[in-house]
Amino acid sequence: MQRTLGTARDDMTIGELRKVCQEQLLLPETTPAAEASGQQYKDIQQNTPSMIEDQLTVKEKTEDSPYTLTPHRRNYLMPIVYNSSPNKSVYEGTADEEIDPDNTEVKFQVSLKYKLIDELFSKNIDFYLAYTNLSC
Repeated sequence: MQRTLGTARDDMTIGELRKVCQEQLLLPETTPAAEASGQQYKDIQQNTPSMIEDQLTVKEKTEDSPYTLTPHRRNYLMPIVYNSSPNKSVYEGTADEEIDPDNTEVKFQVSLKYKLIDELFSKNIDFYLAYTNLSC
């Protein structure tokens, strides 16, 4: 859907976008011979772009845009994470020393990069500034 939105005409209606997305999601009918050989899965897998291809597509679209932040490493959010041994030492020597930290946490990672210098020393070298923050 994201790829369809990125390549859609400016005057395209929501109904037309919905129809294009539905056509892309339609899978070929399954036949016993295709199921036995796994051919249907292979066909679908070959038509699905890899994560690297997706990232290169994003890079191409944003390469000439100034002030654009792009993903550097994987960004994620895990709303519930169990920590079997939370860090209690941060409360030692304070008025909150008796606090028992909760074992459930939120974990997320934000990782972004920004191109600082284009074509450094040659046409194949770019210089990026990247930042990754992992919080638990």
